[in-house]
Amino acid sequence: MEEEIDVVQEVQKENSFWGLCRLVFSIPFNMENILIPAIVLIILFLFNSFGLDCKEIKFTDIASFSNNLIGWYYTILAFLVAGYTIFATVTSAEMSVSLASTESPINGMSMLRYIHASFFKTIIIFLIGSTFSLLLVLLLRDWGFSGFLIKNFGNIYLWSALDAINVSAFILSLMMLKSFMYNIYSAVMIVVGLKSISIDTEKKKKKLARRRPRY
Repeated sequence: MEEEIDVVQEVQKENSFWGLCRLVFSIPFNMENILIPAIVLIILFLFNSFGLDCKEIKFTDIASFSNNLIGWYYTILAFLVAGYTIFATVTSAEMSVSLASTESPINGMSMLRYIHASFFKTIIIFLIGSTFSLLLVLLLRDWGFSGFLIKNFGNIYLWSALDAINVSAFILSLMMLKSFMYNIYSAVMIVVGLKSISIDTEKKKKKLARRRPRY
């Protein structure tokens, strides 16, 4: 009965989207997922800023590229949500309870919360990246208040920084996509392992029941 209460408390800890975000970002990033986008950001900023390219970058180029990125973001995001929905649907309630009562090595959270939070971490990173690209499309205009700011404060270093951040955010999203695919594999293996343990336990109980002396 205590285990059931623990499981119920475990699955009800996050009662809002922001609570889910706090859980998601309590899981540390893989060093590879951070290092590669950071290197790309630095190289691209230097490449654009110091004239290593044959053409000077303009804010219109960033807005056009961001518009393309938004389409890529949402196309991939649709497949991510569909994949997560399928995984959540095919995982039985029995296995979910087993995962909820099994502790993960990360922050002492259960395996159930860890697996689902890992999936949502990728989805949220895609949402953040697409929102940044959308803001660039909306703000980088040559008319209105945006046009005034661009004419008075825009320069090659600002455009280089925005372009580098934009590209690096997309690369980070792709790196998280790699982790997403591995998490699906890992989650399936964990579920199969727990099912195997459950089957073995049931077999042992049946053997013990047969050996029990009768009077």
